[in-house]
Amino acid sequence: MAEPASAPRREATDGQGDIARLFELIESDLKRSSRRLDAAAEEMKVSVARNMSTVSTIRRDTDELVEDTAGAYDNARRLAETSAELIQANGEIGRQTELSTSLIGEVETVADGVERSMDSLRGAIEEIAKVVGLIADVAQQTNLLALNATIEAARAGAAGKGFSVVAGEVKALSVQTQKATEQVNAKIAHLQEAAGESMRSVSQIIGIVGQIRPVFGFVAAAVDNQTRLTAEIDGVATDTSGFADRVAAKARAINGAMQTAVEMTRAVSKVSEVVNTSIHTINRQLVTSLRQSPEGDRRRHDRWPVAIPARLVVGNRVVDCRAGDLSLGGCLLETAETAGLLPGTHGAVDLDGIGRIEATVVGRGERALHLRFDDAGTAATERVAAVLAELEHQTRAEVERVEAGAREIAAVLAGALADGRLGVETLFDTDYRPIPRTNPQQYDNRAVTALLPLLQPVQERLRAQSARMSFAMCCDVNGYVPVHNVEYSKPQREGELDWNLANSRDRRIFDDRAGLLAARNRRPFLVQSYRRDMGGGRFVAIREFDAPIEVVGRHWGALRTGYLMA
Repeated sequence: MAEPASAPRREATDGQGDIARLFELIESDLKRSSRRLDAAAEEMKVSVARNMSTVSTIRRDTDELVEDTAGAYDNARRLAETSAELIQANGEIGRQTELSTSLIGEVETVADGVERSMDSLRGAIEEIAKVVGLIADVAQQTNLLALNATIEAARAGAAGKGFSVVAGEVKALSVQTQKATEQVNAKIAHLQEAAGESMRSVSQIIGIVGQIRPVFGFVAAAVDNQTRLTAEIDGVATDTSGFADRVAAKARAINGAMQTAVEMTRAVSKVSEVVNTSIHTINRQLVTSLRQSPEGDRRRHDRWPVAIPARLVVGNRVVDCRAGDLSLGGCLLETAETAGLLPGTHGAVDLDGIGRIEATVVGRGERALHLRFDDAGTAATERVAAVLAELEHQTRAEVERVEAGAREIAAVLAGALADGRLGVETLFDTDYRPIPRTNPQQYDNRAVTALLPLLQPVQERLRAQSARMSFAMCCDVNGYVPVHNVEYSKPQREGELDWNLANSRDRRIFDDRAGLLAARNRRPFLVQSYRRDMGGGRFVAIREFDAPIEVVGRHWGALRTGYLMA
């Protein structure tokens, strides 16, 4: 924003000089205090940022801990469930092992019975074999007797013929008996072989069952041991699950505490920013007020807002910039390249259409450098004087218009005070009450209702005097605009900030630098230029002419008239 131009200053008397020196001391103290507070605020900001980083790290770790403990809890819960299933399975295995052991006992009993039966069978077979052997012996002897009887019958001749027949039959019977005993012996031998094989099989079964019984004993013992261990695992898993649940609860509590800490840190950071902003605002407002008073203005020359392309040359460094204001004694350069260009830096500035002027940096602002011209009386400075004279000539109509408008408004307000339509305390009320759900924030005070019919008709008529005039509105000494032009006094739309910035500019406090310079100016007029925020990233270049409004001997505020710049 360009520095303001104003009406010529009065020369200070000795008393005013003392006041001016006092103001210089106050301003110097304010600047030193501001620098110290800036350093402290920056240190607090760094500390808060560091704490935020630490707290964020702790919170991230606790988030991970919550996730890990939740996972551990799930795993422990599943382990407990699996252990319970394993205990149930082990119980079933134990029951089956006991049943198998019982069945093995029954098999051993049956095998023992079979073995005893086979022993009895073997004995019976042996007895039968003996009887059959005895029958075979009898048959053999009978056969011999029959042979002898046959021989004797042959000797007897006819008398022994009948006996010979009997002897033949007996021989035939003995032969058949021998054949039968041979067959019986063969079957007995086969039966003995089969019985022996059965005995060997039963013996093998008994041996195998004998071998299996210890194995089942070991299995039963292992199952018992496994059941005991599984029960212990189940107990540990249950304890682990409970522990994981408690850890998760603690982690959630820590996470909640971290969230609170984050919110508190953010609140501290926000408060720090508010405090820092408030300090800067107070410093800016006080310095602005001091500079706007005749006693506090240290400038020897008035500055006029301009927009002249320029280049600052310091040694081999060339900085492209723009002159935002201009006076016979110096200028303000608008540039973001202020690094290294400290107060006291000497160089030269090239101003388009004017030329090169030796200059020294005397101050540094946000994206701006304040320069003092060092070579007065040169052709370039003469061209500066010519440019300023032309500016004063070109803006004479705007200056006269705003001065006349301020006098008219002061007369209207004085008339309202005189006839009782408005009270002095009401007019100078600074109790600004925020209007709920407005963005940007709007305010009410006791004077708004009475001022609307008094100011708006005059403001509309003043604005209509020039097609280039963007606005004509009044503000009090704090930058509060109770009444604006009709175009900019539409009701706000909730949630539409950009629209509100452009269309709902009444009942707002404009306490930025331009607003305060206008509101607290006590000289006949003030000229300044700046970029007006119209919302949505749209800015309009404005040249503003302001004049103070005094009512009943008190400075109430100012009339601000803004013109669009080409």
